[in-house]
Amino acid sequence: MRAVIALVLVAFVAGCGGSSVPKSSIRKRRKRRRQTVLIPTASPRKSSVTKPGTGQSAETTRSDSGEFIPKQERVPVGASKELWDAWKSFQKDYLNWRQKWDAMLERKESGQDIGEAEIESMLSQTRALQKRMFKVRNLADSLRGKDSLAEGVVHEIDRDAAVNLGRAVQTLLDWRSAGR
Repeated sequence: MRAVIALVLVAFVAGCGGSSVPKSSIRKRRKRRRQTVLIPTASPRKSSVTKPGTGQSAETTRSDSGEFIPKQERVPVGASKELWDAWKSFQKDYLNWRQKWDAMLERKESGQDIGEAEIESMLSQTRALQKRMFKVRNLADSLRGKDSLAEGVVHEIDRDAAVNLGRAVQTLLDWRSAGR
């Protein structure tokens, strides 16, 4: 019995320990295998997305995630053109609004005064963007199950845009009432 166990143990150690193939060849094979792995997503084959100002390639996301990919003109597979165009347009305007909002918050935090006209203007822009957001969300909600982009759009709006726009409206109303 001991002889059988010893023989199995020796065979196991010999099998795990050595290989006739040089380690550099194994590394090359593993590296090649990693490079050729196919990811089963509907993402574009080639992405022309770059980070602003750097020209370096940016990370791409799944095209059906609902996440906005700048300069992607192609409608993702399984998505309706109507939803894609509405989502792209909303995201572009939302990102522009977000830059203005962040700049306004920085000014307020640094102690600068923000005029009532500027608060009213931002409140008007924010409410208009909110209305557009609800239109896009309702469109995406009505296309759930039929459109590959719909689920991602609803998720992105609920997770990010709705929260930020809602907070902004409340903050602007608070600033307006404090200024009066």
